[in-house]
Amino acid sequence: MKNCYNLSLDFMPLREDFTFPVSNLGKRVLHVYDKTVLSAPCKAWIRESGLKFQKLFIFEDPGIGNIRIVHIDGVENRSKKFAINWNIGNGKFIMEWFDVNPASTVITLDPDKHPYDVFNESDTILIESSASVGPVLFNTSSPHSVMNLDNNIRYGVTLRFFNELSWEESVIFLSKYIIEK
Repeated sequence: MKNCYNLSLDFMPLREDFTFPVSNLGKRVLHVYDKTVLSAPCKAWIRESGLKFQKLFIFEDPGIGNIRIVHIDGVENRSKKFAINWNIGNGKFIMEWFDVNPASTVITLDPDKHPYDVFNESDTILIESSASVGPVLFNTSSPHSVMNLDNNIRYGVTLRFFNELSWEESVIFLSKYIIEK
């Protein structure tokens, strides 16, 4: 089973009047939003799909110079296995998934600020990659990284949900929206 599927969704997740944050910190920055920033078509799709919206993340990635961080999302709640992502902006990027050596040391960052388990890149083997701009159904429970490959800001917009579905269950649940299997 793949870790990323293109979705047939014909809307942008954010309201037309949404202004992307620019922090100019020279590093990746995570911004968290509630449903007030969602576009009307996005809200309607969430209702129709049966998903229960939790929050929207925007990852602001300034570009080259950022290191690959192989990680698993959701230390705070391991039942969250998927997200729906859009990559927005001029940045060239790549999403990658990895197998991790079982003997690898896992670093759990501060779960209040960085709710991820991080793996030493030397203990990983690349198993899949994609440069799809989205929307994509994204496996957040498999070790992965997203890297910006140029000097333009890339925004990763990700919808998270309360639904406690395994990765396999999320693929089945959202199968009518998946373009290719």
